[in-house]
Amino acid sequence: MTEKYKISYEEEALQALEDIAFYFAQQNEYQVGKNIIERIKLSIDSLKTMPNRCVNSNFSSNVKKLSIPKLPYIAYFSIKNDTVYIMEILHGSRNQDYLHERYKDL
Repeated sequence: MTEKYKISYEEEALQALEDIAFYFAQQNEYQVGKNIIERIKLSIDSLKTMPNRCVNSNFSSNVKKLSIPKLPYIAYFSIKNDTVYIMEILHGSRNQDYLHERYKDL
């Protein structure tokens, strides 16, 4: 039987989803924003099984990254016991250097 993990969103990840929705709302593209959020969440939900399939981030061996298929977003997460903690959701074009400092002690 495949082990099931719980998904928990950290505040930064929840804020990122809000920011994405807000951006598309400003562009009067509500449905586009809704679809993108749904696709991100669906991809993240796939981490309920085999989250270790994802590669380690380049700043911590305890932080993994999930590239969202067909979207330019990356979800960074950690795994503790039976829970996957979604820490950040970033557009791939954004500077991600600050993540090294923020998560170096994980």
